[in-house]
Amino acid sequence: MSFLEVKHLFRSFGGLQAVFDVSFTVKKGSIKAIIGPNGAGKTTLFNLISGVLKVDSGEILFNNVHLENLPPYKIAEMGISRTFQNVKLFNNMTVRENVMIGRHTRSKAGFFTGMFNLPWSWKEEEEILNKSEEILDLFHLEEVAHLYPDNLPFGKQRILEFARAMTMEPEIIILDEPAAGLNIHETEEMAELITKIRDWGVTVLIIEHDMSLIMDISDEILVLSYGKKIAEGTPEDIQKNDEVIKIYLGDDDA
Repeated sequence: MSFLEVKHLFRSFGGLQAVFDVSFTVKKGSIKAIIGPNGAGKTTLFNLISGVLKVDSGEILFNNVHLENLPPYKIAEMGISRTFQNVKLFNNMTVRENVMIGRHTRSKAGFFTGMFNLPWSWKEEEEILNKSEEILDLFHLEEVAHLYPDNLPFGKQRILEFARAMTMEPEIIILDEPAAGLNIHETEEMAELITKIRDWGVTVLIIEHDMSLIMDISDEILVLSYGKKIAEGTPEDIQKNDEVIKIYLGDDDA
């Protein structure tokens, strides 16, 4: 069953057409990858889905609700969480506090209740702490929970960003190059983590340049080139697609 649908999406920057008539669906409980050379429009597409950019035209539907041009916080509240190419953490907060702040998107107490430190807010803060401790344990971050992010190895910072996104209890998580900057061992751990997230019932939409990782974990792959969709299918289908091979390897004369 498709629960994220992108229909005839367009986005340009001046005279550059970054996303041109792109349509695809994402099935619930799957891992779908978006690949393509640099400048193909992959991150622009993610920014449109997550509300960072406004669409020029087209539709984005999540559980049959239109997302196009909603602000990012509204989209996050609906159950779509994301990470970025560059790790975005709060280095003046501990690992535990970074995870807890992700949970505050589910907060219902509001500013007034929190400002006056009312009993309702106490209960909610306790629930946020308990959920954050659960996530820290699941991601094997409990031993470093008291540290600040800039004291962690880069691979652990990536995992922390995942953990913070997962405290929101998303239905779908959007991962923008999660293996960027990781060594071989860290990339293998990342592949296991992404698969585990899918097994927890969270759908995954991922951009990644590491083709071995993508081919190992993906259920479906969408290929972009110059903002256009040129192929879509299983990893086996994509590996045999002549147009995809030409884009990545060049033609016979190259």
